[in-house]
Amino acid sequence: MMQNHELLEWMTKLRRWSHRYPGLDFDEHETQEKLLEVLQSVDIEGRMIAGTAAIANIRSARPGKTITLRSEIDALVALVLGFLAGPIHSSSKTTDGQYTDSREEEKC
Repeated sequence: MMQNHELLEWMTKLRRWSHRYPGLDFDEHETQEKLLEVLQSVDIEGRMIAGTAAIANIRSARPGKTITLRSEIDALVALVLGFLAGPIHSSSKTTDGQYTDSREEEKC
């Protein structure tokens, strides 16, 4: 089990990843893959649905009420002073599937 500081660091890296590689509406394939990878890493059953969405089943050993969590995973394109300004963070994918980003690591 992770310590508090490890959990915070892990969650911060996930947040930074999601901001660095935004998936626009109906094009969140990489976000969907990352979400399913993260769910699997913490032993939560997840699966793809609706093209670019995911659903997870969080099971409990105890009977009781069920809680549903829902979240949007698509990025929004910003309209800045009348100009279409695309996703705020940009990156490019190399031939080996890695991402490059010329900016320094984001500060929290």
